[in-house]
Amino acid sequence: MSNSEKVKGTSKVSKANTALADMLAPSMGSGSANLAMRLTLVKDIPNSRYNRPPQVQKILNYIEALGGTATVAEIMQLADVATGGNIWKRNLTTPYRQDVATVIEHYHLRLVGSVSWIKADARADTLDSAVAYITAQ
Repeated sequence: MSNSEKVKGTSKVSKANTALADMLAPSMGSGSANLAMRLTLVKDIPNSRYNRPPQVQKILNYIEALGGTATVAEIMQLADVATGGNIWKRNLTTPYRQDVATVIEHYHLRLVGSVSWIKADARADTLDSAVAYITAQ
């Protein structure tokens, strides 16, 4: 690339950066669930819950231990003091990078049954599709 091409490219980037300054920034989500959101286990929660990611299984266990309904804040408080197999750590030793609210936000649509748990490349006969584990208010 010649020097004149480099200068021309730099000028193009500089102009684009100036144009970006006049545009609205993309809206960003908070990245975590509302702490006041109340989650309630569905009646007769499916056993397929044990085929879900460990963090999801722990969250469902926390809700069950809290009487079947709890706010995200209450679930987070329990996660902070949980012991044994339900401790909020990977392999019981390494803390998860995401907190409970972030995991709930990530899996929310799957947890309420609005989106399938099946990935596009998974075989439909080996995994169930949209299954509700909770309701959220």
